[in-house]
Amino acid sequence: AALLAEAAASHGSLRSLAMSANAIGASACTAIGEALAAAAGGSGLAELNLSHNAFGRAGGGLAAVPGLSSLRLASCAVGAAGTTELAAALAAGSTLRRLDLHECHCGADGAAALAEALTSGVALVSLDLSDNNIGDKSGLGSSGVSADAAVEALARCLRSSASLRELDLRLNGFDAVHLEELAAAAREGDGKRREPIELRL
Repeated sequence: AALLAEAAASHGSLRSLAMSANAIGASACTAIGEALAAAAGGSGLAELNLSHNAFGRAGGGLAAVPGLSSLRLASCAVGAAGTTELAAALAAGSTLRRLDLHECHCGADGAAALAEALTSGVALVSLDLSDNNIGDKSGLGSSGVSADAAVEALARCLRSSASLRELDLRLNGFDAVHLEELAAAAREGDGKRREPIELRL
């Protein structure tokens, strides 16, 4: 996988690379990110799909690949730590416009980190956080973030993000109060949004 990524990085006309379900581990994922980031003049790659690979937190570094606009990491066990790294890369000026983190064990911690990044001017247009156990009230996340706090952060994001157009939050165990808070935030806005948000609950 790493060798393929190196070849892709040196092939400036390649715009999309899909390596889903290829048993890519953490070290290979890191090597892929480094190869794409090190390409002279940029790799030219716009879309990267590494879904269904168990590389875990290592996926957090991929958002920093220059020029990348779409990143799919569904079912990669990125976890709260990796999701927080993705959020930091977004806040630092990542070029990502679409991010798929379906079933990545982001939890309340990761969701809150992404929501905070999105309220700070990040240009992400589409975010899939479905099936990530964000609404679990059985305890706090690894960073001490509760489900209620994560929902509050997501609601702020829905009201104030100037770029976000699609947010998928299905299958997260939200209760009725959470669902209403999120739906109301998507309806309300705070004047910064130029277009409505398609919210999936």
